[in-house]
Amino acid sequence: IQQIEKSGMDLRLLRTARLNAAGARNVGVKEAKSEWLAFLDADDIWYPHHLECAVALLRQGDDIAYLCHNDQLRCDVNKEGEFVARNTFPPVDKPTTGLSDELFFSWWARRAWFCTCSLVVRREAFLAAGGFDPTQIRRHDFEMFLRVIHGKTWAYNPTAGMAYRFLINRDCVSGNIEETCYYTLRGLFKNRGLYEGDTMRRTIRQWAAKTAKYAVLSEGKTGNHRAWELCWPHLGPLQRCVYGLGQRSPGLVDGAK
Repeated sequence: IQQIEKSGMDLRLLRTARLNAAGARNVGVKEAKSEWLAFLDADDIWYPHHLECAVALLRQGDDIAYLCHNDQLRCDVNKEGEFVARNTFPPVDKPTTGLSDELFFSWWARRAWFCTCSLVVRREAFLAAGGFDPTQIRRHDFEMFLRVIHGKTWAYNPTAGMAYRFLINRDCVSGNIEETCYYTLRGLFKNRGLYEGDTMRRTIRQWAAKTAKYAVLSEGKTGNHRAWELCWPHLGPLQRCVYGLGQRSPGLVDGAK
């Protein structure tokens, strides 16, 4: 914070009282005055061309959002980290406008990846969709985007515009698999009425199985009951048998899908 304050940049530092990431971001959006919003976490990196590329592509049409490809900076707790190139969005090999909401969801269903810091979104559209859901403790970003782009179009740039820092450490936010699975499934449930069809049904079944698996492997941590309530109706008979037995013997489900 001291470095930012000394940078000479024209900015305001907002302080919030014990809000989670979704709540804090909503405060920032409420105070913002510009037509477009862009997000940057403290540990991630925008490349110098990121916003310039976003503006250039958004000026070409009426899209309400922009996403770009991102690199990954994988860090061990005891190392500086290394940049790892990620595979880009398969159907798009050049900067493209006018992409549909259904295309985004089908892509997300295959990759389950959304990077908030690659996003530039029209503030009016963000607010109209209700912003981030503060009850969505994790994965509030992809859940928000499903609502924002429903019935609208977005733009994508396959050139990496930023780097996402991924800590190889189970104690970090990215490493809490049980919570990630639960809130991913919760986000899908919340938006299943907007994206009805085989892709949504298949994706819910997949994440229900993952949620059940990691609820078992977490060995009775607080909150597992909510995971079971959410995923159980969407498990097949064999999965119910395996995961039900797994509650008594977690080793049974270590390799289950």
